[in-house]
Amino acid sequence: MTVKCLLMIRRKEGMSYEEFSEYWRDVHAPLAREHGDVLGVLRYVQVRPLRHPQAVALAGVRGTPIADFDGIAEVWWDSLDMDDPSESVMEIVAGILDDERRFIDLEHSLIWFGVETVEIGHPSV
Repeated sequence: MTVKCLLMIRRKEGMSYEEFSEYWRDVHAPLAREHGDVLGVLRYVQVRPLRHPQAVALAGVRGTPIADFDGIAEVWWDSLDMDDPSESVMEIVAGILDDERRFIDLEHSLIWFGVETVEIGHPSV
C-alpha cells in the first residue's frame, strides 16, 4: 500500500511565480531530500502547472475548470503510522513547515491524503 499526500499549493501574496518556483526547487526540495529518509518518505515530486492549449481544450470538453494552483507536491509513504515520533522527527517536521511558510500561502492551499491503487501501468515505487 502506498499512501500519498497531495498538496495543492498557492504561492505567498507578493511573490512572483518565478520567485516561488525557484525557492521551491532550489531551497525547499533540498530540505526535503535531506530529511526524507528520517521521515520515511518514499518519493517527493514537485508538479508545476502546464498552460498548454490542448490542456485547456481538454478541460473545456470535460466542462471542468482548470484549478488555479501554482504547483502540486506529492509525498509518498508506505504508511502514515508513526509510533510515538521522536522529538528530533517533530523538530524536522516543524522546520519544514517553517520553510513552507516562507513561500506558500498555507491558508489558501489544500492538502489531501489517499491510498494509491494502480489500475494501469507499473506500481508507483
